[in-house]
Amino acid sequence: MSDKLIIHPAVLALEEEVARYATQVSTLLEERDHQLYHVGPSLKMAYLEKVGHLEYKVFELECKVARMKRACEMVQVAINREQPIDFAEIERKLDVEQAEYLKRLEHMSADLERMEAWRQADVLSHAQMAELKKKYRQLVKWLHPDVNPELTEELQAIWRRVLVAYEENHLDMLSVLFDMVSTERDRTGGLASGNIAIENVPSILESLQTRRDSLAAYVKKLIAELDGLRTRHPFTLLAFLEDDQQVEKRLAELQAFIKQHEQALIEWTQFLQLTQASRGPYLN
Repeated sequence: MSDKLIIHPAVLALEEEVARYATQVSTLLEERDHQLYHVGPSLKMAYLEKVGHLEYKVFELECKVARMKRACEMVQVAINREQPIDFAEIERKLDVEQAEYLKRLEHMSADLERMEAWRQADVLSHAQMAELKKKYRQLVKWLHPDVNPELTEELQAIWRRVLVAYEENHLDMLSVLFDMVSTERDRTGGLASGNIAIENVPSILESLQTRRDSLAAYVKKLIAELDGLRTRHPFTLLAFLEDDQQVEKRLAELQAFIKQHEQALIEWTQFLQLTQASRGPYLN
């Protein structure tokens, strides 16, 4: 009689089921991350490229108009109360009041800088992007914490490097990491099951069932998450970007807003100058 132990059929069946779910999870994770790290940012950058500079200009003018209007109000209050006009204090108050506007302007400016960098960056070919996605999908299956909850610290560190390489479209780095992990799995035999003693089957079955149920639930969660992405910014920009008439309409609206705000800025500046002409120029 052979002393060699074999894998229990029930364990083998569950392992195959877990493997199928793990493959499905890795595919869904790759698709979700592709949407989040590549499609979404590309849509946002494409939108900024088309209308971003004009939107920035409109908001910048809105801030200037609001500041000038508020300055006029402060000067008028001082005149009405027959008080000295403290321009330094007015500027200080305006800086405080407009702090949030300035932050938003800074964010918009930073977005435009990123857009310029994105426009000038090297773009992967379709074949290279397909290879990037394929390698990432396999690395997800090997290293993603939700697929492999018992990763070592070393593998977790590699996974973080994989994420960075994928987000940055760094195919060469991702290929190096892929080869590293693949070679190590070949050396150690991966996570293949060994022979299992009969007395261990109940506990192993319970563990595999728990793992299968967890992966199955995660599949449903990822499917729902992918469906939800279509209704979220920046993915909702796709319809706008593909409609030339909508783009032209938006550009025309922004140009009109710019003219309106420029005129308003002139009028408020003139009003301020007339209001306190004898008290010196207002320093914007």
